[in-house]
Amino acid sequence: MSLYAFSIYYEEKKEAENIANEVIQRFQKHFNQTESKELGYAYYTLQFVNYSIANYEKALAVGLKGVSCFEKGTNEYFNIMEYVLNSYEALGNIAMLEQATEELETLLKNNPTSPNWSVVYRSKMLLDYIQYNYEGAEIWGQKLIIENEKYKKYSPHEFAPTYGMLAQIYLGLAQYEEGINYMNKAIENTNYTKKDPELAAFYVNLAYIYDEKGDFSSAVKYYQESINILLNDKNNNTSTLGHVYFYLAETYFYEGDYQKAMQTLEQKNEINKEITARDDFLVAMISHKQGKLEESSQLLQSALIKICNNFQDLDILINPSLHQLYDEYKILATKILIEKSKILYQLGKYKNDLQLLNASIQTSQFVIKIEYQNLIEANGFQESKYIINEYILNNFNNITQCYSTIYSITNSKNDFNNLFKTIEQRKAIQLIETLTPSYLPEAVYEAEKQLIKNLQLADQDLDLATYQGEKDSIDFYQEQRFQANQNLDNFIKKIKREYPKETAEIYETDYATVQDIQAVLPPQTLFVSYSIVNDELMISTVGQSTKNIYAIPLTEDLSDKINRLNQLIQSDFAFQTKKREEFIDISNELYQILIKPIQAEITDKTTLMIVPEQELFNLPFEVLLATNDKKAYSELDFFIKNIVSIIIIPQRLS
Repeated sequence: MSLYAFSIYYEEKKEAENIANEVIQRFQKHFNQTESKELGYAYYTLQFVNYSIANYEKALAVGLKGVSCFEKGTNEYFNIMEYVLNSYEALGNIAMLEQATEELETLLKNNPTSPNWSVVYRSKMLLDYIQYNYEGAEIWGQKLIIENEKYKKYSPHEFAPTYGMLAQIYLGLAQYEEGINYMNKAIENTNYTKKDPELAAFYVNLAYIYDEKGDFSSAVKYYQESINILLNDKNNNTSTLGHVYFYLAETYFYEGDYQKAMQTLEQKNEINKEITARDDFLVAMISHKQGKLEESSQLLQSALIKICNNFQDLDILINPSLHQLYDEYKILATKILIEKSKILYQLGKYKNDLQLLNASIQTSQFVIKIEYQNLIEANGFQESKYIINEYILNNFNNITQCYSTIYSITNSKNDFNNLFKTIEQRKAIQLIETLTPSYLPEAVYEAEKQLIKNLQLADQDLDLATYQGEKDSIDFYQEQRFQANQNLDNFIKKIKREYPKETAEIYETDYATVQDIQAVLPPQTLFVSYSIVNDELMISTVGQSTKNIYAIPLTEDLSDKINRLNQLIQSDFAFQTKKREEFIDISNELYQILIKPIQAEITDKTTLMIVPEQELFNLPFEVLLATNDKKAYSELDFFIKNIVSIIIIPQRLS
């Protein structure tokens, strides 16, 4: 009876659920038995039903009961454990997901040809994916494809979600064409028809990849495809339709069609009456683009109120506290706060309003605090490694611009010091060495480097074999790549156990102040720090008794000029008249951008201590020319010393 319930699950979920419940009740009443295959299949059916309707707690509970009904290591045991693993993932219980995966791996270690390795590989792919290790996830996913082709554990329909997961992995790697390819494979292999809401989910994911790629017309097409499927059963798909209409509205927004974005939000609200924080946020961004800053700021405050506990303040100068943010909305809250900080800055700059500018700084600092908290909670070796965080960097950019505007209003020594410190903090978070402080032994780092190198070499060998179309070599190097990844994976697990540590030490770093720098600068040396902040080039200078800041509109072709200059320097024909003249022109243009604004400060200097960032790291400042005279040109008449950053702890300054 349980097998029958399971067999009709795909056609009649409700009937399958009823039969499974009958079986469980019969066993409980008459047999006083908790372990049997018959009972196991009943729990398996209930697990499927509850997982399909996103009742993950119930799916996990009945799944764990079902597991105990089957002998460990059997196919049935692995089948039901697969959805136990999926439930752990859906509930965000990563620790239990890791533990259960390791237990399954231990069960299989003496059976290398078991088809059930696919369950382990799929779980490892999932673990790497949810921890943003897309490179590792891609390797497990490709291994899973090979295993399934060999052992046929999953039917094409059952394997379709794996193709969908690989599509998401390639999206994470920004390999959009691969992502689109695998999502189309998922759609081609599934048995779902255009009456099934499950197919709509595939189309939504495909649309999202096109969205990220910037192909908005294709994204619109597949969001509409998804909506058409869901409208077949509008009453039962109200919530999902609301989400898809919102994604479609977002796409119109990024496409720049604000009218269609608003119309689509109205369609969404006709079906799903609740106006959410996401809705307010999107309308606020549209208002921002249309120059309605006051309206936008109020909408953002309204959005914050909706995702906070015990926070009702409509004053845009006020932010909630960290503990008032609902955990499930922290990502959205971060986006709202970033947008709010930008608007407060723009309003403050336009009105010369110090209160608004300081509120913008406080809002950006709040976002950074949220991100720091996330980093502090990350334990272990791999997780504690600081990854340059876009949110943190963007907020340092905003704080820098706020302090620059404040300093232009107040001309205060304290405001200059705040600006200078912020500029150097920005540089710090872009320097890997300063962001991953650790007390791990040197041997650990060396071992990790070697394992990563082995993986990179395996990647290169596989790429070459694939390019040459050598089937045997492809199979061999795929296995080599898999083993290299497995070795790195095992190494990281070992380190996480032996060296648990927390990060964010950089945030307590004792930064060098202007006074620290002035104390060690020789009289004929000028410290020059370049920062690229949004659409501005900021140049801060410190001499033995002077300090200044310059904000210059950034030219769009700065990177192109630097790249071309380097090409000309390296050219074997650099002294040909045409190339020589082009070199002189570009060199002088860069001089006008980078050196000319500080010309008055360098007339009596013999040394410039330059701290570049981003593309300026690639610029040899020594070859910049003060004149574009084609007949006789002179080089800069001072010595240039490039340093990485002055954020280095003050004791190292000397």
